[in-house]
Amino acid sequence: MYQLIVIADPAIAININASVSIPYDSAIRVWCPDKENHLANLSLTPPSGYELSSVENGFEILYSFTVIGIPSLTFSHSASFGNDMQLNFYVPVSKLDGYDNVSLKIEKQEYTNNGGDTYTYKTVDIDTYTYRTMSGVQNYRFIFNGIAAKEMGNEIKAYILADKNGHTYTSDADVYSIKAYAYACLESTSSSITPEFKTLVVDMLNYGASSQRYFKYNLNNLVNADLTEEQKAMGTH
Repeated sequence: MYQLIVIADPAIAININASVSIPYDSAIRVWCPDKENHLANLSLTPPSGYELSSVENGFEILYSFTVIGIPSLTFSHSASFGNDMQLNFYVPVSKLDGYDNVSLKIEKQEYTNNGGDTYTYKTVDIDTYTYRTMSGVQNYRFIFNGIAAKEMGNEIKAYILADKNGHTYTSDADVYSIKAYAYACLESTSSSITPEFKTLVVDMLNYGASSQRYFKYNLNNLVNADLTEEQKAMGTH
């Protein structure tokens, strides 16, 4: 519950002084037959991080407040492979219009090297980005690198952070992994994903699983375990 204070001139005959607690997605309804006079000194103060809106309907004015925050974001992804791997996160620039200091926070899942299911999350802040236009849409491109072969299946949680009106807001988490990217490529019917590239992806997943076995890392979730027989046949023999 959050406090919303309604203050009016005490000399006004109709007293609409009030102090009420309401959820952020609720509203206050004010009935006032003489809006011009009776609301002249009305002050509505939302909690920090919220904004007010109002709708008039005859003698009624409905005041409500909602969280000022980052709108729902859809992330796009790509990956680069080498000795270490990287995930690229893309977010449309237009979705963050009016925000400053846009950055990416990563929470990387890390398992202990005992073959079990115990893990923690390591936080990495990325405040550098480039721009990339895809399908006519300009995007922020953030790069997260340093993912080892044994970590292909590790969850990577990505959050956009951005400032507006003196507040820093955080988006919902986008959860992805090298494994998720690999299987998306294998299941793709796009002509840009060639049979040769799918062979590379299957070989990469097999290498990742071998690395997990060698390092006794997250052995209950080998990254090639979900390959279908058809996909396994795409690999190098």
